[in-house]
Amino acid sequence: MSEISEKDWIIYCDGNNMQLKSFAGLHKNSYNIILCPSGKEAIEQFRVNIGKIKTVLLDINLPDMSGLDVFDEIKRMSYDIPVILTTADQSEANELSVWRKYRPFSYILKNTSAAPEFIKATLSTAIDGYNQRLAVERFRESETISTVTQKLHKQHEKQIKELQKAAL
Repeated sequence: MSEISEKDWIIYCDGNNMQLKSFAGLHKNSYNIILCPSGKEAIEQFRVNIGKIKTVLLDINLPDMSGLDVFDEIKRMSYDIPVILTTADQSEANELSVWRKYRPFSYILKNTSAAPEFIKATLSTAIDGYNQRLAVERFRESETISTVTQKLHKQHEKQIKELQKAAL
């Protein structure tokens, strides 16, 4: 398997092309990144790649629509996907009201000296948690399949015994 296919997929949506390029440069070795300069593109890319995406990093202020509307649409498609909201607006009231209403995985102020490291750590935590959740779901599905298979096998054995008795 090639190295690129082993990296997790993320979407980064930001209306600022410099932010997109900077982010891609910093994280291209760690993730497969789909860069989206608009909310509509982020929604479409998520829809098309829903099985691959592990986390969405989403700016609240986009040129074509509110990032919060994008958040809602993505959550309608996949309730469990971690969405990390970003903004350059440092209003504490704004942060708290957004957090209370939307409950994102995290809410990051971009224009701080700690933002790049905080984004890096938050992405890692979000993706690890999502991958663990997916692993648990696969395990539960395999356990359910195993249980159903065992029940069917027992029913099949019972039917064979009944047929054998009827044949005698």
